[in-house]
Amino acid sequence: MSFDPANLDPIADESVLITGGSSGLGLATARAFVASGAYVTIADIQPPPENAFGDGQHRVNFSLCGVTDSASQTEAFKAAIKFAPSHILDVVALFAAVDDSPNLVDLGSSNGNGPNLDSLSIKCLDVNLKGIYYSTYLALHYLQQPELAPSSQTSGSGNRSTKSLILLSSLGGYLDDSHDSIYSATKYGIRGLFRSIRLRSYNELHVRCNLIAPWVIRTPLTVPLQDFMDKSGMPEGKGLTFATVDAVVDAVGRCAVDENVVGRSIAVMPEGNFDLGDDEEGLWAGAALKKIVQARKDAGNVIV
Repeated sequence: MSFDPANLDPIADESVLITGGSSGLGLATARAFVASGAYVTIADIQPPPENAFGDGQHRVNFSLCGVTDSASQTEAFKAAIKFAPSHILDVVALFAAVDDSPNLVDLGSSNGNGPNLDSLSIKCLDVNLKGIYYSTYLALHYLQQPELAPSSQTSGSGNRSTKSLILLSSLGGYLDDSHDSIYSATKYGIRGLFRSIRLRSYNELHVRCNLIAPWVIRTPLTVPLQDFMDKSGMPEGKGLTFATVDAVVDAVGRCAVDENVVGRSIAVMPEGNFDLGDDEEGLWAGAALKKIVQARKDAGNVIV
């Protein structure tokens, strides 16, 4: 399946909720959606930069939200429904994530005084997996219930086949990563969550669920990696080639507006976006991953 950049015109006037939308990939996606006429509610622990949306600022709503807090997440979803003129929810994209823990082997080898479980940080586990689990539950609840909207909703809002839930995982949820244990575990977990709901969410709730699995991108989350490359004198393309923010926005946009994209896992690579084939026909992404690994080796990239 081709994943060329989608025409975002259909998202005009639709209601979108983006967790983690105040920075990085979430902010870039929010800006693209607002520029295309969507009403976007950003759920984050901090507001987006002032004037980040220019003339479209009136179509942006901010809801203070820590995704590990179920109450604040619920309020964010309700705020998104209230904000849009249609008073329904059309698209949910889950970007909220952190990456603050090393590999468990590094932690174990550096502790000469014996194990101390209290010293282990599980913030990444809480935000990236627990938070996504809460978000997914709320998304499936509010996306598939037009009866919650007031009678003034638009005449076409009863067509629920257009509703879209987009999960952000990573190629770290498919390939071995010897640098970061919890982050990899959470991204594998998101992949498992996606595979457990994608068929039933569409067949029973009429909500299209898709997953985005980016390669390494230049975002605030990868600043430590970028600093390491700079300090070690490693030029881009020699050891690591970044995919682009725009490519992620394109992939999310396609999932949001294309009703033919249902239950797909999309890789975002330096060479472009493509379907991973994370299903029986695609050998659960095995065939695609073989090509990805070879392409990264041919490019001289470090992949573990």
